[in-house]
Amino acid sequence: MRARALFSALAVAAAVGLAGCGGSEKASTGGAGGAGAPAKAASAAGGFIPFAGDYRATIRIQSSEAGAADYAGTIVVYRSGPMQRVEMRDPSGRGTITAIINTDTQTAFSLIEAGGQRMGMEIPMDQTPMADKGEREDVLRSARKGGPCVVAQIPGTIYLPTAADAGFSEACVSDDGLVLQVTSEGQAIWEVLELAVGPQPAGLFERPTGVTDLGGLAKQFGAK
Repeated sequence: MRARALFSALAVAAAVGLAGCGGSEKASTGGAGGAGAPAKAASAAGGFIPFAGDYRATIRIQSSEAGAADYAGTIVVYRSGPMQRVEMRDPSGRGTITAIINTDTQTAFSLIEAGGQRMGMEIPMDQTPMADKGEREDVLRSARKGGPCVVAQIPGTIYLPTAADAGFSEACVSDDGLVLQVTSEGQAIWEVLELAVGPQPAGLFERPTGVTDLGGLAKQFGAK
């Protein structure tokens, strides 16, 4: 995966930042169709339509879901219209990586905060932490429905991909189209732990100022 080269570069940058230096909010758990969710769009029998509302979700991921080899941990995803913000620990566990994504303009910016330094760069859309999510939703559009499922106390329906190269064996999807869990070879590689549906603060999606440009470093590690 091309994103692995990018996150390897970001991990090195975080380590460099750390070498130079010697309050949390709990999201409520609820159904995806809560306050702030749009009306559910009509679809053909068995069809999948992605959730289009605003939300904050804490998600547990495994391996390449973060674009980095052998990554396991949690990410926090915020969505407001075409804007997305993804927060995660860098693969080394010593700093944080935040991606701010605009799906309307197809642009993305990645920010590293490590060792008291703030570094960032523009990144291609297919190298963001959410690139796999978009590909997975394409697969789900042709998937067939299975039985019921429940994840994070949210009821849903199992979707079974029909494509041989889907990359996963099944997914649990809420009634209004939010992917709650994805399983591959018996292991959950994407699982919603907490979900709060509703408007998100606009400031979360603004590009930060006063950030050291890492574009040149990323090119040295093969990110394109």
